[in-house]
Amino acid sequence: MNPRTSTERPKEVAMRTDEQWYPGHLRDLDDSECRELLTENRVGRVAWCENGIPAMVPVNYRFDGEYVVFRTSAHSLLARHFRDGPKAFQIDDHDDFQQSGWSVLVQGESEVLEWDELPDPADRPQPWIGGNRNVHIRISAEHISGRRVVPA
Repeated sequence: MNPRTSTERPKEVAMRTDEQWYPGHLRDLDDSECRELLTENRVGRVAWCENGIPAMVPVNYRFDGEYVVFRTSAHSLLARHFRDGPKAFQIDDHDDFQQSGWSVLVQGESEVLEWDELPDPADRPQPWIGGNRNVHIRISAEHISGRRVVPA
C-alpha cells in the first residue's frame, strides 16, 4: 500500500503525563531552599520597568532574611531611573554538562536606604567593581519562589 494514497490514518501514540521528552524535570524549591540560596550567593540581577520598558542589571548583593540589599553608583543606569516601588530580583546557576540548574525570584517593594538605615559595614554587599557605590537599595522579600531543573 502506498503511504501517500492510503486513507488509513497513522496510529496516535498516547503519552502519559508522567513521561518526559527531555532528560531532566522541573521542581519547585520550598521557601527554606530559596532563602538558603539567597544567603549563600552574592551576584544576582535586579529588574524594573521604566516607562513600560523592562531593564535588568547584575549587582552584588546581600540577603538578610527579609531584604535583598545592593549598592550602586549615583550615576548608574539603575540609580538614574530608580523609583521606589515594585521590583524583581533573581539569582540562578546552571550546569551545561548535566543540563541542570536552579533559579530564585524575589519580588517586593524597593527603596533607597538612608544612611541611618544601612546595615553594619560587615553586612553590606561588596561590589566587585571599583568606584563610589554609595547608593544602597533594598528590595523586600514579599514573594520568594524558586525552581530547580533536576538531571534525569
